[in-house]
Amino acid sequence: AFEGDTRQVLESLDGKGAIFMQGHLGGFEVFGAILGQMKLNPGFTMRSPTNVYVERRLVNARQGWGCTLWKRHGAVRKMMGHLKEGGSVVLASDQNAHRNPIFVPWFGELAATERAAASLAIKTDAPVVVSWSYRAVGGTRWTIGCQVLENPSNQG
Repeated sequence: AFEGDTRQVLESLDGKGAIFMQGHLGGFEVFGAILGQMKLNPGFTMRSPTNVYVERRLVNARQGWGCTLWKRHGAVRKMMGHLKEGGSVVLASDQNAHRNPIFVPWFGELAATERAAASLAIKTDAPVVVSWSYRAVGGTRWTIGCQVLENPSNQG
């Protein structure tokens, strides 16, 4: 199910490229799968699990949903090209960044987070879209939502 005007927002992004930020909380994979079904060409960076069988299942699932995958090393240039070609990038924003983080409030606490979303938005003029997904209590249905943020390059 789509929350509010989420479907219309996602349909308006078709072919324009967007940067989706979502926490690993909830259905990170679900949101990517829905973007793939909507032909928004989502791309993820991926750190390979140490278990090759788990990695194979993740790669097959994500690619089967229409997602592009990049290894973390050298991914920024690939993401920029993907955005410029009209694809979307999906970033998990709740991971503790270790290299040159910026600190932002996260559930009331300052958290070290990546600069990637803001940097990509400024360099490509792609919109940043905060997104979320959650499963209905006791069920198999998911609800997704999103909100487009003002692009930092368009602010004074």
